[in-house]
Amino acid sequence: MNQLETTLENWNWQQVLGPLHWLPIQVSIEFVEDHVFPPFAGAAFRGVFGHALRFLCCSTFRQSCDHCAEIPDCAYHYVFESPVPAELSHRPLFRGLRQGPQPFVLQPPLLERPEVRSWDAAEVGVVLLGNAVPLARQVVDAVAAMGLKGFFPNSGRFQITKVTPEPWPLQANAVRTGSQLLADAANLGNISEATVRFLTPTLIQADGELHQALPFQLIVRAMLRRMSMILALHCGAPLEQMVQPLLDLAAHVRCIGGEISPAHVRRHSNRQERGIEQEGIIGAARYAGPLTPFWPLLLVAREINIGKASTFGWGRIALEV
Repeated sequence: MNQLETTLENWNWQQVLGPLHWLPIQVSIEFVEDHVFPPFAGAAFRGVFGHALRFLCCSTFRQSCDHCAEIPDCAYHYVFESPVPAELSHRPLFRGLRQGPQPFVLQPPLLERPEVRSWDAAEVGVVLLGNAVPLARQVVDAVAAMGLKGFFPNSGRFQITKVTPEPWPLQANAVRTGSQLLADAANLGNISEATVRFLTPTLIQADGELHQALPFQLIVRAMLRRMSMILALHCGAPLEQMVQPLLDLAAHVRCIGGEISPAHVRRHSNRQERGIEQEGIIGAARYAGPLTPFWPLLLVAREINIGKASTFGWGRIALEV
């Protein structure tokens, strides 16, 4: 293990994470009519958000974006379609994919109860990643349009009371960077134990199977995949190849406690026109071992979520040392 840790000392996190940048937007809302949300409301928020952004951006109102002349300048197409460019399509991470991970993460309210009443207040977060940061104004306008429409006819409309930071004009210091994140990690020093709290359903698969008992190595593998794809697709960074030493060292981190429960989620897919059953985990796990080399990666996961359906707000984590 000492040889592995020595090898990782030569892995330049600044070079890897330097291109990463993101904008966390916090939208304070106030409901103006009642609504009942399903458990884990991320899918409902993402669906209405997508419709609102497309309505604001699209001037052709075609059924499909295929062959549309406005694609190069279309915020909706970039944010929701996220096409894989030809220069990345042959790389193993992107092979066979037409679309990559989307450059945003929704953070819907963590509601104490599914029912909201008129004048209830809530917080909605939207994290824009990489090249999506300049689209902040369109994204906030789409959230406002969501509020005007609601989630169903005469149900769940809301109004925006505050946006932080204000995206017009966007201040440069509002954008977070990988360098800032590395400074945060360095300030914590050596870490040998930590708790990962899974605040929303987290879907991590290996070999096509969902894992409810989460070995630390699976978390690292899932996060390396997601981070590498986002860096390459949305931040213009080269794909980092030196991942095996991290995975080998992650095998020496063990779970020493916590409480993990299955989370069953049913959502409706407008694109597939059917209901989809998904199962993840929720709860907390305590890990012990050589965690310091992984802390920058875990801080990234805290910002951009982890696992499948991350844009729905699933895979949202909190960290405790």
